[in-house]
Amino acid sequence: MSTTTAEPDLICVGCPHASLEEIKNVAELVAGRTLKNMLWVCTSISVKAAADRMGYTAIIKKAGGKIVCDTCMVVAPIEELDYKVIGVDSAKAANYVPNMCGMEVVYNDLKDLIIDK
Repeated sequence: MSTTTAEPDLICVGCPHASLEEIKNVAELVAGRTLKNMLWVCTSISVKAAADRMGYTAIIKKAGGKIVCDTCMVVAPIEELDYKVIGVDSAKAANYVPNMCGMEVVYNDLKDLIIDK
């Protein structure tokens, strides 16, 4: 499902929206790291509020990631930003990104998409 073997400069998770458990897993994966590629975790505002209370949001932000609420990468205007290759861990997103955003996509496990500075 990947359209390239290039290194992703943006990683998007949460297609469909990330659950609290998925956000916890992302936070555990990036804790203590500094990311080279940008990381967006898409979720609902209510799940983000719970992630805030659990400290997961702070961990993700400290690593260089963002929590994006109530939207999805395929409807956000990412093609207007300076990203070239999107890394995803969702087959749904891997299918949609090239067609809806016109961008290259790398489909892999999240742990294999994240690159440290």
